[in-house]
Amino acid sequence: MIFVTLGNQNFSFKRLIKSIDSLVKTEIIKEEVIVQCGYTTYDSDSLELISFMDKDSFMESIGKARFIISHAGTGSIISCLKKNKKVIVASRRKIYGEHIDDHQLEIAKTFENKNLIIGLKEDFSDLPEKILSLNTIKLDKFVSNNNNFNNDLIELIDSI
Repeated sequence: MIFVTLGNQNFSFKRLIKSIDSLVKTEIIKEEVIVQCGYTTYDSDSLELISFMDKDSFMESIGKARFIISHAGTGSIISCLKKNKKVIVASRRKIYGEHIDDHQLEIAKTFENKNLIIGLKEDFSDLPEKILSLNTIKLDKFVSNNNNFNNDLIELIDSI
């Protein structure tokens, strides 16, 4: 199963769903695809579309997925990386009305430069290639910095 998450922002990301639906219809993707689509509306006979999921269902879907295709939301990406999943990331763009600015380009590039995710071109034309070569793509393991941050914060508070 492939899990796709578009986040919960009040913007459509139909551009990505159309690309994925096309890959299912041309049989480049031959397995079940579950899409957490948020506010994106789209009709498809080949995708299972779920607007919103509670946290447990969301994490369960990540856990069951062979890999994830995600928007470039930090929370979504980190949730997938913590489950040791390969994540193909598509950035929402302001020019298409998918977000208020292009910060998702910066987020995706940061994770990609750390070799933690598989980034896509703006037009998603490389999505088929990335899916087909997924098993040969080697990524680094995500290491959370939360413990260090929390310890530093506690130390700072204690020093006041």
